[in-house]
Amino acid sequence: MKKEKNLAVREQQEKTKIQLKVDSLMPNPDKDGLKKLRNLERTAKQECDREYARLMREDAEFYYYLPQNDREWSELLYIRMIRFRESRLAKFTERIRAVNYNMQEHAFDKKVHARVLKGANQEEKENWKYNYMDDIVIWEQSRLEKFEDEVDYNSKWIEESKKLIKTKRYHELPGDYFINNKFDFQLVAAWEDEFDDCCECNCCCQN
Repeated sequence: MKKEKNLAVREQQEKTKIQLKVDSLMPNPDKDGLKKLRNLERTAKQECDREYARLMREDAEFYYYLPQNDREWSELLYIRMIRFRESRLAKFTERIRAVNYNMQEHAFDKKVHARVLKGANQEEKENWKYNYMDDIVIWEQSRLEKFEDEVDYNSKWIEESKKLIKTKRYHELPGDYFINNKFDFQLVAAWEDEFDDCCECNCCCQN
């Protein structure tokens, strides 16, 4: 018993001031305590202190946001679904940006193609007339409309779903909470696989 006590004292003495300060915030951390932990993680000069603060902050967040009843367990699942929708929204927004760039390229291509044909002889015109076709623009426009519709729907879905979350602390759930902590409902989230299977291929989302 005495050896264990001496070991604990020695380990405590070997900790840095930042790490000791982190330890002082760990017992039953509240909202203010979590804010202080994040601040220590951000401002610590030594990498070992930043890493220690990060690990302790993640541990504290796990218990602070852990559901305390069935309603909160349900709402945590809903938050996970909202985060997925937000990720989906970001993907479609990025695709809209990419398609718009493609449309600009096609417009320039069409303009240059017309100039090339204008200065070409009859044989060259015949050989080159299909080097540019409007079909690709029609396809891109169809994709753009599909993605814009997805953005509109998912934006509304996210807006309405957040109104159903009644647990106040879940409105400020850290962005990396589901990365640092795994729950059973993340193992059976078939709706995520369905989206990934669909939208990372050349099927309905691309046509």
